[in-house]
Amino acid sequence: MLRAERFISPAQLSRALGLGESTVKRWIDQGRIPAEKTPGGHRRIRVSDALVLLRRGDGKLVDPAVLGLVADGASSPDGLARVLCSAQPEEAERLLEGVYAAGARAAELADRWIAPAMASVGHGWAAGSLAVTSEHRATAVMLRALHAILRECPPSPPGAPSAFVAGLSRDPYLLAPLCAQLVLIEAGFDATNFGPDTPVEGLEVAIRAQRPALVALSFSVGESALARSRSALGDACREVGSALVVGGRGLRPDLVDDIGATVWCRNMTELDRMARHLAKQRPERPAQSD
Repeated sequence: MLRAERFISPAQLSRALGLGESTVKRWIDQGRIPAEKTPGGHRRIRVSDALVLLRRGDGKLVDPAVLGLVADGASSPDGLARVLCSAQPEEAERLLEGVYAAGARAAELADRWIAPAMASVGHGWAAGSLAVTSEHRATAVMLRALHAILRECPPSPPGAPSAFVAGLSRDPYLLAPLCAQLVLIEAGFDATNFGPDTPVEGLEVAIRAQRPALVALSFSVGESALARSRSALGDACREVGSALVVGGRGLRPDLVDDIGATVWCRNMTELDRMARHLAKQRPERPAQSD
């Protein structure tokens, strides 16, 4: 996993980007990428700042290994599944961070990489070829990778529309809400993730009090929360003008009707598309005064 305190030299960054060292030094002088000086006067760049540079589109990653990212045949969706099922699943963290740094959107990361890889791990456990501990470890690795990526996201701009993400009571899964949060942040929202197993009553109170522009609920299991409680969430969203978005493998048409959802997203790509459209339509939220 990449650590925020890891540094590289301008020469190393130039190799990672396939650029001349003079170009990187000029970017430092112009303030396009932050750098710190060692006691000996040498400039050093945080790897996390290099990744931000890449996400802005200011360079193209040609040598991921320089930044500590996976650069071999594992760098494919099938390769991610193999790494997660291997004796060293931690390599998957560097792989995902490399894919994201190279320009993949969060929705692509979720739909084309994480979802198929975790499905492969789940099939291995169901077939008896993987221990349940291996499945849990793979989930932990994916969670660490997503948290590392979230830490590198720039703060939401003042006035950004707010969004809530949650899995309801009896829904214990962590990855889907975290992926949704990253997708919404990328789409321009100030997204708060309440995580799995969120009590409906508490979420309803938060919706009425904070009036988010969007509420995204993950249904990984079909019977999370009672029907009456689900409909109360829909009522709260309608009263405050929140778009209510639902998704997850546990959804059925009757559940969508129960809650009165605005949109049913079948994957993160649909969530991304809908969220970007909504973010453009919403007026800016007034900035908080001190």
